[in-house]
Amino acid sequence: MKCKTFRNTAAAAVSAAAVLITVKVLKKALKRKAKKKLRNEAGEVLRETGRLAAEGIAEAGRSIAEKTSNCTEFQRDVSAIGSCSDMIYIVNIIDDTYVEYSNPYDNPEGEIKADFFNKVQEHIMKTIFPEDRPKMCRELERERFLSEVQEGEVYSITYRLLIENKPVYFGIRAIRSISRPELIVLGVTNIDASKRREALYEKTPAENIAPVTRDALTEVKNKLAYSNYEKDINEKIEKGEAEKFAVVFCDVNGLNAVNEEMGMNVGDAFLKNACSDICLKFKHSPVFRIGGDEFAVILRGEDYNNRKNLIRSLRGQMTHRMAEGKASSACGTADFDPAADKTLADILSRADEDMKHNKEKMVKK
Repeated sequence: MKCKTFRNTAAAAVSAAAVLITVKVLKKALKRKAKKKLRNEAGEVLRETGRLAAEGIAEAGRSIAEKTSNCTEFQRDVSAIGSCSDMIYIVNIIDDTYVEYSNPYDNPEGEIKADFFNKVQEHIMKTIFPEDRPKMCRELERERFLSEVQEGEVYSITYRLLIENKPVYFGIRAIRSISRPELIVLGVTNIDASKRREALYEKTPAENIAPVTRDALTEVKNKLAYSNYEKDINEKIEKGEAEKFAVVFCDVNGLNAVNEEMGMNVGDAFLKNACSDICLKFKHSPVFRIGGDEFAVILRGEDYNNRKNLIRSLRGQMTHRMAEGKASSACGTADFDPAADKTLADILSRADEDMKHNKEKMVKK
């Protein structure tokens, strides 16, 4: 592999990606000189990869175009494996060497390693739940696996890992690049919680299932939760019982462009990064996703008392992130005015106007 080509490919590969199993140690039979060269190349690749992933997906494809030149196809392929994997592996199927790291923000763990598929088979017999071993040995047998992993298409496997003598569900996703078919990116994600929720849902009579009030992607409260809160606060406003509060309205910058240019999986990672910044800033207040790229925060108590400092800090942070091509949002705020406001929608409307002014300033900078 030429270092420059490999670097461009991997930089394109992981703008929100992540992936696969836990496989140990390197075969010592590689010649020292060759091993050192491969290790240095892989280290450069994944350090750049981790840096790009940590920065978030560049708005409207601007930074991606600059950093990946002609590798957009590969970047889109790899983004399809998801952005929340517990382990990432990039495998060269010509010689079965590979590099690994535990998440998109880490540097590669150790050296270039060898004999990937044989080590996977050993790993299966030691750690996979016994009932799933035959299936996994068959699915991850080298020739069969390579025939299943097609260029530009995601291949998925669900299995159970034996952890503390209990089966835990994991999912493998793998993809082969169209532009670099000798490279496969694989990943594994702990999906135990979601699988068990599905099982519980299937066993629970429909009439006993409570409405879902949590957004599946960002894990903050959803539109239904906001509607319930809105109904409750409107009743208190009408009765004159509402306490002091403020509303923060946030709109994620450039999400539609990211979705169109790089696909929904990359857009999802972009949105989650922006949402995370909002949640970290307002640690004592409920955050609601009320639209595709819109979030509302109800400030009370400590966050309400400190709202001016918090808003100033968030806006400064978002302006800086936008300038660097990272996930960002424009934010507006409005205080509840008992003399003028009759509904929560009145306060949200003013916060929306304030957000638009903030977005105009961010764009001008």
